[in-house]
Amino acid sequence: MVYHDPCYLGRYQDIYAEPRAVIEQQATWSKPAQPRAQLLCGAGGGLAFLGEEKGDARVSHVRARELAATGASTVATACPFCNTMFRDALTQSRPTHHPAQLLDIAQLTARNLPPPPQAES
Repeated sequence: MVYHDPCYLGRYQDIYAEPRAVIEQQATWSKPAQPRAQLLCGAGGGLAFLGEEKGDARVSHVRARELAATGASTVATACPFCNTMFRDALTQSRPTHHPAQLLDIAQLTARNLPPPPQAES
């Protein structure tokens, strides 16, 4: 698993350790080449609804290729904007292979919760 830091948590709130602690309790993960919020998902400033200029690579596709290059089978994030931006970008980052699975860390946590106790009759 590889984790992408969302700018709303990292750059704007300086929250980096907490999402990592959640992931470390759930899975083994590797750090991307550009850690923290140095590279963005591309949704900021309304780019989720617009595109880059002609000839420019979409920010989300550049970042997805970097995340996929780690070899991780799962990309985790903690932001619905990042999730939206990476959904298609990850599919295109590995055209000959299966794309990495995209999960929010809340989904990862929910998958690892113990089953609820059975009600007694």
